[in-house]
Amino acid sequence: VHAHQVVHGDIKGGNVLISDKGIARVSDFGLSTLLARSSQSFTEDSVVKGTSRWMAPELFTEEEPRLTYATDIWAFGCLLIEVQSGKLPYSNKANDQQVILALSKQELPTRSADIPESLWSLVLDCCTIDYYERPSIT
Repeated sequence: VHAHQVVHGDIKGGNVLISDKGIARVSDFGLSTLLARSSQSFTEDSVVKGTSRWMAPELFTEEEPRLTYATDIWAFGCLLIEVQSGKLPYSNKANDQQVILALSKQELPTRSADIPESLWSLVLDCCTIDYYERPSIT
């Protein structure tokens, strides 16, 4: 989607559909935006939209949070955790409030023993706090 200048805004396991041939497709573009429109605030009535366990910390720390390619990359890193371990990102947090507090403190997701070092290295690249340092997918 990034190749088409679209930011998804809600990448998570529940929004990835797998065909009977094993082909993955991203779904639910309800929060997506064209990059040209990304100057619009990502909030409505001061409430950040999205699914907290996959949301980048800057969406909770910036004065005017915005969807960017980098927020999708963070979510992709969290998706890798979910797919490899079968556990939600921030599975050590009991509820959304604890997740949001952790993100506002810029805490990284925790590594599950199911995640090999090579994959964890990619997760850390995707989930680096400095969003300018995150890799691109295009």
